[in-house]
Amino acid sequence: MGYVVIVSLPFVFVCILASIGCYYMGRHKGQQEGRELANQELGINGLPPPNSVPMPLVMPTPHPSPHQFPSPPPYNHNQPYLKPQNVMLV
Repeated sequence: MGYVVIVSLPFVFVCILASIGCYYMGRHKGQQEGRELANQELGINGLPPPNSVPMPLVMPTPHPSPHQFPSPPPYNHNQPYLKPQNVMLV
């Protein structure tokens, strides 16, 4: 014994229209959420992420380093540049 299912043509059209509408509404909502997330990560919209520490308005001045590194010697344009691994080749 079998069952007969009658599906009308208007029902098919309604299902197709509903699926297309859900697709476009979901795509639009996903794009909005993606923009909001990107703006939040990049800090464009001005809203800080939750549980974040507020930034100070004035940046602190860096303290001078106790280590002073010597400046490199001036470059001699007449001397050819040899890579360190090529110096020992004979």
